[in-house]
Amino acid sequence: MLSTRFDVDFVYSSGGFPVHNLTTGLSYATIQEAVNANETLNGQTILVDSGVYNEQVILSKAVSLIGEDVNTTILDGTGLSTILEVQ
Repeated sequence: MLSTRFDVDFVYSSGGFPVHNLTTGLSYATIQEAVNANETLNGQTILVDSGVYNEQVILSKAVSLIGEDVNTTILDGTGLSTILEVQ
């Protein structure tokens, strides 16, 4: 069982990991984990399953970040001023 780290609430899909790097085929528990992974390189695509993601995301790589559904894939920064930062 995965634990909560850095005040992030994990969203679980049927496989346990709702964030997918479509280029590498690897899956992750959080969006930030997928972005930070050594295997994630510029130009790759990250697909986020439907769900509510309580995290702050810093995009430090030139990746495509795609939500499964515009109405049901939600990035909720839980009161933080910046939810998505592109560097």
